Amino acid sequence: MDIGGSLDKRPGTKKEKRLGIHETLNVAAWNVRSIGNKESELVEEIKTKGINIAVISETEKKLKGTKMIGNYTMLYSGVSQETRAQSGVALIIDHKWTSRITDYSFVNDRIISVRLKTNRGHITVIGVYAPEEGREEETRRFYKQLQKEVDKYSKSDSLIISGDLNARVGNQPIPNVVGTFGEDGINRNGQTLREFASFNDFKIANTFFRKKEIHKYTWSARGFKSIIDYVIVNRRLKNLVQDIKIFRGSDIGSDHFLVTCRINLLSRWKQQSNNSRLTNELVYKIYLLQEESIRSLYQQRLAKTLSEYPMASTIDKEWENIKTAIKKAANEAIGTKTKYRRKKGLRIWNEEIRNVIANKRTAYQIYLQNPSEENFETYKIRRNIAKTIVSKTHKESWDRFISRIETDIFGEQSMAYKVLKHLNRTNKDTIEISNIEDQK
Repeated sequence: MDIGGSLDKRPGTKKEKRLGIHETLNVAAWNVRSIGNKESELVEEIKTKGINIAVISETEKKLKGTKMIGNYTMLYSGVSQETRAQSGVALIIDHKWTSRITDYSFVNDRIISVRLKTNRGHITVIGVYAPEEGREEETRRFYKQLQKEVDKYSKSDSLIISGDLNARVGNQPIPNVVGTFGEDGINRNGQTLREFASFNDFKIANTFFRKKEIHKYTWSARGFKSIIDYVIVNRRLKNLVQDIKIFRGSDIGSDHFLVTCRINLLSRWKQQSNNSRLTNELVYKIYLLQEESIRSLYQQRLAKTLSEYPMASTIDKEWENIKTAIKKAANEAIGTKTKYRRKKGLRIWNEEIRNVIANKRTAYQIYLQNPSEENFETYKIRRNIAKTIVSKTHKESWDRFISRIETDIFGEQSMAYKVLKHLNRTNKDTIEISNIEDQK
């Protein structure tokens, strides 16, 4: 329960109608301890929990860019190619909210941000991964840069800061900033975060919800536990945060637990989306024309169809006849297929991986319920099996991809050229995010 007073959750209440609650935004924070080959598994877990926007920290993914994983868009920001893999932060956004992106920024390997359109203005989400306790100079630079990002956003925006802050803020209350349901301890990073939140009038949401001890902590290892992963909101969202949950059973091979936050957004008007680029469409199988026999068949069908049309009286009518003939000949000779939008990249998720991940997750949940040495060993065995199979499938997928490249090198070389061009970039955008501002 939110001591600061949360909205009445009963549907159709006078308060709900008065405020015009329209939709729920589910935000998450998760330190994954290197994203590696876990991307598909991670998205599957995010999808299962109904998360719209997830902040992923300590990805150890180099460079910066965008990519599709299933129906989710990942924006990631990391260190340079020459630097040893470390830190790294990412945002994973479902297709519904991807269509609302108006702007995004790769700040550095510890901060990333995205701005999205809502039915009542905009919402800015800043994903963070703060330096560990004891790195005072790094921490000072981190908060200096974070403050710059906060100063950039419009004061009319709703703002969310989420991620691994490596800070223990304690349970000594600061009105509307820090609640009484945090942990007992506080460290130097925690004091810095308290000061940062107080200065900006932000609410550290985790500390305002009473939870059982086992569901309070976001990190646990070697017999120690603490709250260091947070969801922080500005004044506009303070009373709209409905709950914070810690999912101990979600396993990604990390000593951090999945943190989720449910926010009820307000609505003033509804907008009809005309974003047809997200829908699938039928396209002709143009690649079949590379075969001589099919190309000859298409040419014959096209010539026959064109001969059936009489000479048109106007240029416009003649053009319509030509288009109709081309489409008819294409349908007969090469046919159509469904083009699935925005699913670029290696697709390795299959039934075998799904099963071994499910077995690993089951073993992890059994261990959480009964943390014996035997159950831990069972979990480790299943975790290693899952890791081996995912790595093997990933390698096989790359081998197939490389084989296609090698074939293309001795052909038209169009694919090889695109890959080489992509490898030379430091910004690895494998998808095009069309900002909704550009669609007006």
